[in-house]
Amino acid sequence: MTWYSEFMNILIYIHPKTVGDMIRHFRLFTNLKEMFKDAIIYIMSPSEINPFETFLKEYNINVRFISNNSIDEKKSIWKYLFMPGSNPMFLENQRFDLVIDTNSRLKISLQLLQIPTNLFYASTWKFIFCSKKSNYVKAKNDPTLIAKNIGFLTGNKAFSNSKYNIEQVNNKLQEEAVRLLPNNNYIGFAVTQGHPFRKKSWSIENFIIVANKISEQGCTPVFFIEPKYSELIKRIKKEVAGVIIPETETNMGCPALVTLLASRLKKAITIDCGVMHMIALANTPMIVLFGPTNAQKFMPKIDHADILDAKVLYDTDDIDEIKVEDVMACL
Repeated sequence: MTWYSEFMNILIYIHPKTVGDMIRHFRLFTNLKEMFKDAIIYIMSPSEINPFETFLKEYNINVRFISNNSIDEKKSIWKYLFMPGSNPMFLENQRFDLVIDTNSRLKISLQLLQIPTNLFYASTWKFIFCSKKSNYVKAKNDPTLIAKNIGFLTGNKAFSNSKYNIEQVNNKLQEEAVRLLPNNNYIGFAVTQGHPFRKKSWSIENFIIVANKISEQGCTPVFFIEPKYSELIKRIKKEVAGVIIPETETNMGCPALVTLLASRLKKAITIDCGVMHMIALANTPMIVLFGPTNAQKFMPKIDHADILDAKVLYDTDDIDEIKVEDVMACL
């Protein structure tokens, strides 16, 4: 029996900035669990809130969470180069079989190297810190491929690139999704961005035009909007014929419900946002509009996605340069 087929403790460091960043790693968790059947997976993050016991709880991701604020990108890099072991790394008397650094920042990798472990993986500086040399693949644009690299590191070739199974979500939410969207021919819309600085949102006027066009074609527009956007919701209900805004019709709203609702869509039209990643977990066909953000990195890893990138189409990062006709041509 090889060591990697036995019981393992795996620590994954993720520095998420948004809900979508954490959701992007779900398939990595799924594939590691398939590769190492009895492994316990720990997620370490600087966040003080355990997402798997709060806003991501209903996805039933079987991982343990370690909140840690000791990682510090502001400290001098020389400390970690010339004083190895000087950072106790807040994990006293705990050793792991495998530590995975999903980032590529040198200071973070040097700090994570202080954690006692049998094997270490990081893509930093062309994988120089990995415990074993190999022909690793670049995984910057797809965290799932980290699992493939772990296969190279351990000699376990069981990587299958499996998708997250939405049946992991509890039955009550599945029943609620059917209640809210009981029929067929739904087209979903994700129009609001969580990032407060970069303009990723397409004009709401354009979304309303598209929604009314698909309504005329016999489909029902479904807008995923949190109830806190009350003025936007009021406008859409007034201007879009036959629209459904399911999150205003339930007290069970959560990211997992959005994923289940998305599984009932014919297609979704979305900007680069957290809801896009929630929809992607359902493997629903999508039309995704990109402006300033990196489409290759953040595009959903699903079976069918039409990517409309303003940088490619119109040589600009202004997402509003994308035309209504560009979207309609993908429907």
